[in-house]
Amino acid sequence: MGFRSLILLISIVLWCMPAQSQKVAVILSGGASKGGAHIGVLRALEEQHIPISYIAGTSVGAIIGGLYASGYTPDEIETLISSEEFQRNASGLMYDEYVYYYRREESNASWISLDINPKKKITSSLPTSLKSPFMIDFRFMEIFAPPNAAAGGDFDKLFVPFRCVVADIDSSSAVIIKKGDLGSAIRASMSIPFVYNPVILNNKVMYDGGMYNNFPTNVAADDFKADVIIGSRVAERYDKPDPEDIVSQLLIMLMGKQSSNIPYPNSVLILPNVPVVDLLDFSHTKTLADSGYAAAMRKITAIRKLVHDSVDSDNLIRRREKFKHSQPLLVFDSVITKGLTRAQNAYVRQVLKHGQKLVSLDELRPEYFRFIDEGFVKTIYPEARFNAGTGHFDLLLDIRKSDGFSVDFGGNLSLGTVNEAFLELRYKYLWTKALHFLANGYFGKFYASAKLGARVDFYIIEREYFGDLCIGLPITNAGKIGLDFTYAFTNNKYYQSNQFSRYDTADQTGFNFFAPSLCFELNSLNRKQYAGAGAWLKLSLAYVNGTEGFLPGSTSTEKNEIVNHHEWFCFRLLYDNYFKSLGPVKFGFYGEAVISNQPLFCNYVSTLIRATAFQPVPESQTLILPNFRALSYAGAGLKVVVRVYKKIEYRLEGYLFLPYQEILEDPVTHTATLGPVFSSRSVIASTALVYHSPLGPISLGVNYYDKSPGSFHLNLNFGYIIFNRRGMP
Repeated sequence: MGFRSLILLISIVLWCMPAQSQKVAVILSGGASKGGAHIGVLRALEEQHIPISYIAGTSVGAIIGGLYASGYTPDEIETLISSEEFQRNASGLMYDEYVYYYRREESNASWISLDINPKKKITSSLPTSLKSPFMIDFRFMEIFAPPNAAAGGDFDKLFVPFRCVVADIDSSSAVIIKKGDLGSAIRASMSIPFVYNPVILNNKVMYDGGMYNNFPTNVAADDFKADVIIGSRVAERYDKPDPEDIVSQLLIMLMGKQSSNIPYPNSVLILPNVPVVDLLDFSHTKTLADSGYAAAMRKITAIRKLVHDSVDSDNLIRRREKFKHSQPLLVFDSVITKGLTRAQNAYVRQVLKHGQKLVSLDELRPEYFRFIDEGFVKTIYPEARFNAGTGHFDLLLDIRKSDGFSVDFGGNLSLGTVNEAFLELRYKYLWTKALHFLANGYFGKFYASAKLGARVDFYIIEREYFGDLCIGLPITNAGKIGLDFTYAFTNNKYYQSNQFSRYDTADQTGFNFFAPSLCFELNSLNRKQYAGAGAWLKLSLAYVNGTEGFLPGSTSTEKNEIVNHHEWFCFRLLYDNYFKSLGPVKFGFYGEAVISNQPLFCNYVSTLIRATAFQPVPESQTLILPNFRALSYAGAGLKVVVRVYKKIEYRLEGYLFLPYQEILEDPVTHTATLGPVFSSRSVIASTALVYHSPLGPISLGVNYYDKSPGSFHLNLNFGYIIFNRRGMP
């Protein structure tokens, strides 16, 4: 064969061989919520049939890139990132359906709560993040576990090969993650210091990759050996720190330097025109995506000069659907915990699985957050690992238990007489059952009380002068039903006349009683005092059986000791509801009714003390108001709450109290009698300006109590007017 023939043959062979496809890598920078612009860039590239051979990202770029590599379309990514659910997840807000009122401690006057562990440094008890990570951690597991299982933990086998950049603070360097748990890698890459807590990968503490490599174009060149690099950058580094702006100083310290271009040949840099948005405000995602789309379209001509290949849309859709169909359903057959004892492991498995062999994601989710709501864990990180042998997922939980002891401080500071201090010590221990112990005290001249309590899943023993055994069950997330058995002894000292000296002794009434009661309660109020949203419904039926003992003092008209046996039934209905807002204004309704055949005690004062009180405003709990107490009554009122500015609100409330029979006093014998049916009514009015501070409410207001001495009460309070509940149902 001649030389010319050989050249011709080689030319024909080369011409017949398919041209090698170009390797195009897309790089997405960090930039928190501004990363929504990356979605528009991906949308423009797909519309223009630009092939995406590889994708890599840092922080929010890792989230967007990871979703794309998992088979999500740009439209699906935009829907997910802009959703209210993702906004709540990123902000650390728990959904109401995952907050269990049954687990909520009774309201008290605490301002702040601190964990106590004498074996640890104080700094180790400080929070490591501003946002609760529980929701976003579970959401990332939910989103990324199935595609990670389909790829076998190899990021090269995803729908598009993917790389994720994280920061190893031990070595002060960027780390490129290309295999392992996809959700954990992406979660680590978005762990902005002081905002989210870090993630442990390979026994190393990993933070936001933007600390050391916020725009990882080097990954395209070094890992992917890309022919063409397309970069989308949404974050700009401050040129120099502002000495009066600590935020700019932190951002410079935490974000590595980045050049104004891509330092590699055959590359195109896309710079979307992004507005100023808050760090975690994803409500502008659609606007940002449009900005990214426009910026990418302006660069299409430059990109097409480098990228000659095109992607067929139908083929892209088929490949994406094929990868999605290869993803297994997220069904769990085992729970593996780290950081707990054997007994605690058993408790967690029982809570999450309830003895079932298989648990779906929808079944697991509410039980998972119910366990978190119990307060036994300080941190918990979930990982769903696919088990090829069973065809299902193992749920791996890395748990750090909360410190067992905690202390609460609080109380109330007032211009009036209701000054008090509050202190509570709590201890929680997770065993085969959840154990809670507490002791608290209120200290003040007006009111003093002590409380010892314990809770073991289903009962509670508490109160200063009584024991209370409660068998309870949760009814929906916001409700509970309880059966109480109370045994109590109370003692009251009082004068029945204003005519007494320091040499006189007071009358005493003791009441030793047993009181079983059944209570149904729903509570979704947003605050323990001065609520502005939600509702509270309480229905209770109690039976009281006890012995009254009266010991007369020196001023009593009755000179003999008296012992009486009493028994009665009492039904109580309480309904407190806030309706939807009309601009800054919100309306509320409060209603209460008591039906009882409670008998009269031996004198007027002892009867009044044992009667149920209508106390719809906080200050009324500190006053003995005879015309707002009765054995049976109905009371109702309306509330208007106006949001003045952020956490400042103005409240206007008015209530009507209608006793079935008013409790009257014989002026001579000081015994109690009942007035005519529905012959009396009284009014309460309240107006207050309230600031909801981080420690507790600060209120300045005036209350009006009809038919009472000194009807108008000016009050200034800082804190909570909340007391331990009485033993009387």
